[in-house]
Amino acid sequence: MAEHEIPKYIYEPNSILAGAVAAVFGNIALLQLWQNKKWKTWWFIPFALCGFGEALGWVGRFINSRQAPDYATFPYAAQFCIILASPVLLSSSMYLVMARIVVATGGEAHFPIKMKWFTKAFCGGDSSSLGMMGIGGALFASSSDPSKGLGNFAAKIVPAGIGHHIIFSVVFIVVTAIFHVRITRNPTVRSSTMSRDWMQFIWFFYLSNILLIVRNVFRMVEFLQGPIGTLNSKEYYFVLFDSLPIFIIMALFSFRHPHLVTNSRGSLLLDEETPGNAYEMRK
Repeated sequence: MAEHEIPKYIYEPNSILAGAVAAVFGNIALLQLWQNKKWKTWWFIPFALCGFGEALGWVGRFINSRQAPDYATFPYAAQFCIILASPVLLSSSMYLVMARIVVATGGEAHFPIKMKWFTKAFCGGDSSSLGMMGIGGALFASSSDPSKGLGNFAAKIVPAGIGHHIIFSVVFIVVTAIFHVRITRNPTVRSSTMSRDWMQFIWFFYLSNILLIVRNVFRMVEFLQGPIGTLNSKEYYFVLFDSLPIFIIMALFSFRHPHLVTNSRGSLLLDEETPGNAYEMRK
């Protein structure tokens, strides 16, 4: 190994663990895909794509686990950047669910951001995060020297991408909380007469984004510590603080899929007694 070469792993990846985690994410992604097909919620497809990305990343780790100690660069780079960037797709999916809930409950007046800007701003921000983490991660993982050239550039852009995602997760929690408080205190006609299933997703947003923040803080610290840092020293840190939070989020939205509150066009399902003028605010 050259003097400044980045060690790919300072532990030997567990092939059984890698295969099991890949299978778990692959199956939950297939479940999501089946649910989206069955209920025609194709706008929610990025959620399934995250699961496939996680599965593919762990396949890369499985391949590397069979190569110790001479790990091939391509599987390592693939698992590094795909696992790093895929969870951004979860955030984008949640923004789409939130937008549909706000519009269909007639809650635009309670939402702190104009709806025409909300999905554009948040999904656009996530696209930036995805690009920075994906491209930066690929460059960093394939570089032999983090202090020079593309390696040095990647060492700066990856933390920026992770930090960008953290900021949007925090802001989304705040925006969700404002809407939650306002519509609870002054419900619209539609929100007070429709099924209350949509409120469960508000709580899912809180929990999911807290888990994303925990996961991203871990990845930020892990990256800043460097390849031989404490958080890179044991594989169970990676499983506990990266894969487990993502699995919990995907499991939540599989157990309570958004089809429960939206139809194929993304409009909220209403109780039969919902008044015709659903967007009238309660006086």
